[in-house]
Amino acid sequence: MTDPQTPDDPPRKRRIKKRHIARTVVLLAGLPVLFGVIGVVMMLGREITAPTWIKTRVEARVAEVLDGASLRFGKIFFTVGTDLHPRIRLTNAVLRDGDGTPIARFPEVEGQLSPRGLIRGEVLAQEVHLQGAQINLRRAGDGTVAVAFGGSAATVTEAASLTALLDEFDQVFDRSELAALERVQADGLIVNFDDARAGRSWTVDGGQLDLDLRGDQTALRGEVALLSGRSYVTVMTLSYTSPRRSSAADISLEITDAAAVDLATQSPALSWLAVIEAPISATLRASIDEQGALGPLNALLEIGQGDLRPTNATRPIRFDQARTYLTFDPVTDEVTFSYINVQSGWGSFQGQGNAYLREFSDGWPAAILAQLSLSEMQINPAGIYAQALDVGTAIADFRLRLDPFTLTLGQAVLQDENHRATFRGEVLAAPDGWQVSLDGAMDSLSRDRLMAVWPAQMIPRTRAWFDDNLLGADFSGLRAAFRLLPDQLPVVSITTEFDDLDLRYIKALPPITGGQGLLTYDGTALSVALDGGIVTPPEGGRMVLDGSTFIIPDARIPEPPAQVDLQIASTVTAALAILDHEPFGFISKAGLETTLADGSAQIAAQINLPLRRRVPREDVIYSASATLRDVQSSVLVPGRRLAASELALEADNAGMAISGPLRIGAVPATVRWQQAFGPDNGGRSTLTGSVELSQRFADEFNIGLPRGTISGAATADVTINLRRDTAPAFELASSLGGLGLQLPALGWRKEAGSRGDLRVAGTLGAVPDVSSLSINAGGLQAAGAISISPDGGLDAARFSRVQMGGWLDAPVILRGRGAGRPALVMVAGGVLDLRNADFGDSGGQGGPMEIALETLQISEGIALTDFRGEFDSAGGFSGGFVARVNGGAAVQGTVVPRRGRSAVRIVS
Repeated sequence: MTDPQTPDDPPRKRRIKKRHIARTVVLLAGLPVLFGVIGVVMMLGREITAPTWIKTRVEARVAEVLDGASLRFGKIFFTVGTDLHPRIRLTNAVLRDGDGTPIARFPEVEGQLSPRGLIRGEVLAQEVHLQGAQINLRRAGDGTVAVAFGGSAATVTEAASLTALLDEFDQVFDRSELAALERVQADGLIVNFDDARAGRSWTVDGGQLDLDLRGDQTALRGEVALLSGRSYVTVMTLSYTSPRRSSAADISLEITDAAAVDLATQSPALSWLAVIEAPISATLRASIDEQGALGPLNALLEIGQGDLRPTNATRPIRFDQARTYLTFDPVTDEVTFSYINVQSGWGSFQGQGNAYLREFSDGWPAAILAQLSLSEMQINPAGIYAQALDVGTAIADFRLRLDPFTLTLGQAVLQDENHRATFRGEVLAAPDGWQVSLDGAMDSLSRDRLMAVWPAQMIPRTRAWFDDNLLGADFSGLRAAFRLLPDQLPVVSITTEFDDLDLRYIKALPPITGGQGLLTYDGTALSVALDGGIVTPPEGGRMVLDGSTFIIPDARIPEPPAQVDLQIASTVTAALAILDHEPFGFISKAGLETTLADGSAQIAAQINLPLRRRVPREDVIYSASATLRDVQSSVLVPGRRLAASELALEADNAGMAISGPLRIGAVPATVRWQQAFGPDNGGRSTLTGSVELSQRFADEFNIGLPRGTISGAATADVTINLRRDTAPAFELASSLGGLGLQLPALGWRKEAGSRGDLRVAGTLGAVPDVSSLSINAGGLQAAGAISISPDGGLDAARFSRVQMGGWLDAPVILRGRGAGRPALVMVAGGVLDLRNADFGDSGGQGGPMEIALETLQISEGIALTDFRGEFDSAGGFSGGFVARVNGGAAVQGTVVPRRGRSAVRIVS
């Protein structure tokens, strides 16, 4: 078939062919004259076959009328009806041009003549009926159309458009030879339509046409069935009405079950249907004015179930049905959508709007600019919601390009009763699949609305955790981005501010309330950063969490790990209350109370846990460090008040420690309190550090040493083991550097500048107990124990062996006699050498002594054995005694101070 844009026949030859068609019609109308005589002898209503000579005569007459063209046919049949209307029927008619080229083939042609014309001597056709005609219709890329009859490559007629072709067809019947023609019918019509603009070909079979020329108008009605190889058959009904001798006309086309892509090729206003795979039923109406210009096109489209699928590589978007009513103005290239209704598994909406066809090439738009207003919107893309989500109304401005399919969203505004969201972006049907870039913003969003729009299939475990633990929030300034590349998982990022956040980060712990801050999700990590927020433990007041964060490093994996970084300002009691709360219980297990200390705390803590509905305690990994200020406690060391301006706290799953300088009562110390966690460490903790040894220490712990016994200060290393329901056990060791000590009763003194060794062990409580004491200083070596009286002060200091200055080697007991009174010194055994003894000058501060010695060495060769005496060291060493001389004779005597030494008077 020859391209209509470059026809083979010159214009003159085409005009000849048009005349052939017209003359053929005239010829058919005049053939009955040749059979006038025959009709006289024929019986009415009976079809007879014309003889061969009549056939030859008819063919010759055709050659005369058609200027060299010829008509050949098989047989001619003639009938005169009872209404006296003569009818003729030709079979296998072939019309050829002067070169012998077939122009048209008609398996059967039947005509009815006008009786009135015959009476006037004119042969006029009144009705013509064609059976099995075949027509070739071609449209070039520029929109021009050409018509040829089946079996012929020769073009019969051409027109600038389909509407112009109909107008030419209308003018054919204004010829005088067809003045009586009222009706033309065609059955079994075959139409081959080649559309170069669409690059498609269609074949219509079994078509019917009915042309009615009565009433001074041309009325054409046709019905055809299109076989497209699909599961459905397309049926089209055409209606064309035009006043005679006028270019004005009304055209309507009703289509049932046409392929959307086929319909898209027939009008610029329907070009957007090219990306839809679905059957369409349509009603199209248009008009042509007196100048032959096409007026507005009105179309009602009913689209059945199908897919939006621009290319084979793009995943189809399924929909159930769609319906729209539109009007296309070919002058302004504007399409007005009066009504839009779309129902699909991805959502539904109603709407209206306008579209503008732009960037035309060969009469076809390359771009469509649209402004739509949508209402009653529900969305459920890919069935991600259990029920479609109501999203209110929307206004959208966008540009659509069809090659390649590119939807550029300038702006879409979604509005419901409480929220307003805006979107912009681009959807591209890339060669390998969908490519989407979409950015959105929303003014505000509640917690319930967030969970409603968060699809259950999107990071489902994280969503389930937030659904359980995000108790409330108001989000504002929300920004979101969606990116999709072919063969890759979609990426969603979100940033939003929030207020009034109530979040439970560990189910058993008190939630964060009144939170303010920022939430971000970058497609992988989700983060909640707090600018404000509080936690309220059972005791100790509020904990302020400004600067805290909650992070899920990879929210895409099942049961993702989460990290809680807490920056807390609170009281010490509140911090301890959290550590003692379920699932921890650390303080109670140590046998302590959460009220063990007062003060303020600045805490940095990190908690790591998996996001699941029930998290075992062993899966919660945490660590914390804190600075405690203005700390006071009367619990850590029972009966003693601890105070510190600043302490450091460290805690993790293994245990907790508090360290720093403090005062135990009035005694300065540097300590570290450490509590190990776990079932084997319940109720036990340790306090280690250094403490000042001085008169303040003796006073604080009610040791009861006489005033003047201690001077200066030394540092001692101390360890206190704390255990529930048990008095704390302590150990103390010191070099005694800086500490001065003296025992006036024994004349012993340790200067502050000298060093020694002191080791003490015992228990602390309301009444301290020293179970072990050893000292080596200033020539004194002693080991023993000290007991404190219930009312405070020294009860007794028992030393199993005291060695002093080379003159005393004996067990010694110092027994307290009450506050302000020197202790009673009791020597029970051992050896005392008066030659080297130096009891010193107590200046009246010495105390009584009870001495029972095995040996009292008086001088070289003289010793008193079984020595028993009572003495007083006040004002010097004096007293009386009984003994035996060298184990023999019994003696008694007295000791008196003389010139700084002791004088002995013995009586025997």
